[in-house]
Amino acid sequence: MEKATKRLPQYRQVGHSTLPRFVLTDREIAILATIAEYRIADSDHIATLLAHRWSEATTRRRLQLLHHARFIRRVASQIKYRTTPGSPPMAYQLDVRAVELRKYPGRFGVPGELVELMPPGPYPWVTKSPNVAVDFLEHTLFTTDIMATLEIACRAAGNVRLIKERELVESIIPEATRAQAKPFRWPVTVRWQGSSVRSYVEPDQAFGLEFTDEPPPNRAWFFLETDTGTETVVPESQTLKRSSFLQKAARYYGTWQQKLHTERFGFRNFRVLTVTTTPTLLQPRVKKELRREGQVDAKTRSKMERRIGLLLEAQKLVTEGRGSGLFLFTDLPSLLVADDVLSMPWMSGTGKTVRLTD
Repeated sequence: MEKATKRLPQYRQVGHSTLPRFVLTDREIAILATIAEYRIADSDHIATLLAHRWSEATTRRRLQLLHHARFIRRVASQIKYRTTPGSPPMAYQLDVRAVELRKYPGRFGVPGELVELMPPGPYPWVTKSPNVAVDFLEHTLFTTDIMATLEIACRAAGNVRLIKERELVESIIPEATRAQAKPFRWPVTVRWQGSSVRSYVEPDQAFGLEFTDEPPPNRAWFFLETDTGTETVVPESQTLKRSSFLQKAARYYGTWQQKLHTERFGFRNFRVLTVTTTPTLLQPRVKKELRREGQVDAKTRSKMERRIGLLLEAQKLVTEGRGSGLFLFTDLPSLLVADDVLSMPWMSGTGKTVRLTD
């Protein structure tokens, strides 16, 4: 693949026929696999995740060509963040030709075993709903921020392996659970205020950490919850019938009490990671600045500590005031500036600071 010689439009795709000679290699497949894994990822995420294989310039150049060849597309709703001076990272998702490539690699002259690096799909959001709302874009990139940071930290550690949700579904959780349309959505009944409340748990992400230098059992399991700072923490009536963090905490605590995690997934134990932020701190330009600065200012730190304090109080309500080590908390700014998220402190529901590797 050769570098384009003329300036190409930012969002409109010119089509592969007008591009320089275009050949899909392992580099392009790695980019497609990364975007497929995360659903939406920005150019900084992708370049960093692939930095151990190729230069940042190489990755960014191929992102541009893959976009114009209609294998990936730049998420249109991000234009909201690109109307002021500066250059935030560009957000990408798969496009229709990537789905065709995964199904029919021979049409593109790509070996089938190479395309196997991509998750098998299906990718209904690519073919049925290409338009992405701003709030969904922010939430998905928030999750990508966390999971990409974890993946890079595990790679750097050398003795910790990140077990992604795809691997959980393909080879770890029981077959009966695996066969369900939404394996990581399960019912739980919670006793609350004198009555039984039945609802569903659906984490933003499920993953594991495998400690490769230790003998089995050497795996820890986690469910991720992202908190954008706008959700109600505890309703005034303390009801579980309204969406709130209290409701989520009660569902997870009920799952643990009833051992539903063991029944459904085969996990002996699990922890719930909650990462909080604010709408302002979700803006791509702000996150990029945080990474560049490598530190969090006192005002932001204070705001994050107050929010975590509220979340801690909510989980105490569902644990009869004791708090629980089931719940761990941190904030997005801390993650973005941490040298190593595996060794950084997380606040436990019992008020202690712990590490993910503890």
